[in-house]
Amino acid sequence: MLRTDLEALLEAGFYALGAPLTRRVYYEEFLAGATIDDEHGRDSMGAYRKRLAEILGSDVDLNDELLVWFESELSEIQLRVEQGDVPFFLRKFGVFNGCWLEYEVNSTEELSHYEDQADRLIKEGKISEQFIYFYSVEHGLLSEIGINTNLRKPNTITSIIVHEESFKNHYDSVGQDSAKKSEIINGIDGKPFDPEITYKAVMDFIR
Repeated sequence: MLRTDLEALLEAGFYALGAPLTRRVYYEEFLAGATIDDEHGRDSMGAYRKRLAEILGSDVDLNDELLVWFESELSEIQLRVEQGDVPFFLRKFGVFNGCWLEYEVNSTEELSHYEDQADRLIKEGKISEQFIYFYSVEHGLLSEIGINTNLRKPNTITSIIVHEESFKNHYDSVGQDSAKKSEIINGIDGKPFDPEITYKAVMDFIR
């Protein structure tokens, strides 16, 4: 299995920390999981769309639409499929220092099945974006790194987002300086993408 440069570095680094990555979950597995949840879960995407259409066709505030969204009992996988937020593949890391991490990759090619094409897409550089999401076990999403790796454009760190409240609460709870952690992660904001520099920032951030 070919890996992206950043994926290979993260895999080795987190394995050394005793928090190895899970296997890849591919696009088609998200779709299959959403179908199973539709059939056997508490809610279905079709029923959600019907409720949403009823609200959009009436004279109600947009907040009511959001209320239906958050009150729905769709699973995480159903929500991602419904939002069109399904990656080429996703990998998760085990918990370290109260945090866990998700690594997502998107492709420049739109396919119905990616697993059997994964090596080719990586070899040909057909990776459009990579995302790293840091989560706290207790406080939720802490920070996001978005990387534009489309070879038709400059390879640049496109965005660093720090969720200030959960970020500060997490590092206060584990006795670490949130300002220093923020400095580490923001240090690569807007910089040309380099897998090794990004990897080092991730490891410094997570330790």
